[in-house]
Amino acid sequence: MYKLTFLIPYYNHPATIQKLVSYLSKYELDILIIDDGSNEESKKALREIPNAHFIDFNPKVENFKIHIFTRNLNGGKGAALKDGMQIANLLGFTHIFQIDADMQHQVEKIIDFIHLSKDSPNSLICGNPMYGSEAPKARIYGRKITNFWVFVNTLGGNLKDVMCGMRIYPLKFILPLLKKCSSNRMDFDPEILILAYKSQIPFLWIDVLVTYQDGGISHFKAFKDNLLISKMHAKHFFLLPHFVLSQLFQTKKNWWERKEKAGYIFLNITLFLVTILPRFILNFFILLVTFCYFIFSKEERNNLSQFYDYLAYHQKQKPLGFWKKQLAIYSNFYHFGWAICDKIAVWKGKINHKDLILPNRELMDKELRSLKRGQVLLTSHYGNIEIARALSNEFSKLEITILVYQKNSVNFINMINKISKNKLQIIFIDKFNIYTIFELQKIIDNGGHIGIMGDRVSVSNSKNALMDFLGKPCYFPEGAFLIAGLLKAKISALWCEKIQDKYQIELEVISDETLQLSRDKSKSIRPFLQTYITLLEKRVSKFPHLWFNFYNFWEQNVKTKL
Repeated sequence: MYKLTFLIPYYNHPATIQKLVSYLSKYELDILIIDDGSNEESKKALREIPNAHFIDFNPKVENFKIHIFTRNLNGGKGAALKDGMQIANLLGFTHIFQIDADMQHQVEKIIDFIHLSKDSPNSLICGNPMYGSEAPKARIYGRKITNFWVFVNTLGGNLKDVMCGMRIYPLKFILPLLKKCSSNRMDFDPEILILAYKSQIPFLWIDVLVTYQDGGISHFKAFKDNLLISKMHAKHFFLLPHFVLSQLFQTKKNWWERKEKAGYIFLNITLFLVTILPRFILNFFILLVTFCYFIFSKEERNNLSQFYDYLAYHQKQKPLGFWKKQLAIYSNFYHFGWAICDKIAVWKGKINHKDLILPNRELMDKELRSLKRGQVLLTSHYGNIEIARALSNEFSKLEITILVYQKNSVNFINMINKISKNKLQIIFIDKFNIYTIFELQKIIDNGGHIGIMGDRVSVSNSKNALMDFLGKPCYFPEGAFLIAGLLKAKISALWCEKIQDKYQIELEVISDETLQLSRDKSKSIRPFLQTYITLLEKRVSKFPHLWFNFYNFWEQNVKTKL
């Protein structure tokens, strides 16, 4: 159920409140006004609003469209909004549309907010202010400063503006955050967005014109409110270590429920270090960061411990002792740290063909360049496949389009496209449909190749197969093989292993002919899936420290869907 009400925090705006209410009434939505201890003239303006009724903190659902709640003392805009949200919830509303009483914001955009909120009811819809030439410079620069600190305190969160008083809040997500929000005045608007971002509430933005009229009333107190906002930013700045750890060491069980480990800020810092530091100094930072990651990532350590136990079982060897196992587990963290840096280095041109080892170059040339049609290339979270994606620099006219889930890779993709001369060729498969198949068919027919991860289960449990890996049952995705069958394409595995300071890239053919699907699709692809798993087992047995699946690979809950 979606039920929206306008919420107006009101304090001494008698000249505009009746005009605003009259305008909002045409939308046939309820209007909730929170009088934050206004003066008598302003209270009189409220009493003169037609068909309005006054309520308390135990409101009854009555046949009124305009509700007025009066606070005895002025507590600030934030305090008024907090009370308004609680009352709206008691009245049965699911969403509140905050609009400031001064009518500075472009009310013609209200319908756009409503439509967008109905289409995305779990999102926080925010106004992105557009200023005219009459806007006070002090207000504009002040907003830029607070937006900068929000950028810092959210580790690069893309919050376009945190002061605009035109928003639609989904109450089921916002109400739990009110206990964490200590701001009660003008500092409320930015802090509630910081808390919403940290709680992973999605944001959507609408450009809104903001006008400053002669004689307009502003209750923003330059010294007091800027001091409160600065204090709020300082609090969240000192809470950054906790936020960083919570972002890095998430405990979601399934890979698709996890956010990217590397947020925008982390990737930019890594880019900076990779660009300016020699490798021996960069190695010191990698040792430090990965050791901290190793210490605090208990779940990831346990998952890798299971991996090494199953590897020993598969190799018919005794399990590693405690300390040897911990050292082996840390090796995975350490090499993963280097893998992130190498991903950036290859696209910066700091890793080139001189750093590559191609043991079956002739096969790669035949399969990837000489054939008229392209094929499906299976990759994995073993080794550093980003180096293999740079093969186009070694083999001219080699085109590889990768299929990825946008939710889990957007930060890294944006970073690569920012620093690389050649943009990544990407198709997002969050919503896979017939049009995606047509697009893939065109790529294959034109001699291009499609890269897809072969070791990450599909979010749909109908496209996963229960197979043995290292002697224990777990799920593997069928998607890449089904795509190859639909496209009547060959399928091969592409590997990249870092050996000392060189990168060995190798191609292994899985199907010599184009993959054909029978009526029982899962049965027809099973032999090829088993071939891929066998190849993966051989690889991880040789270089287990290059296994970069840190989640519980054998106990994925494939019944859970996004």
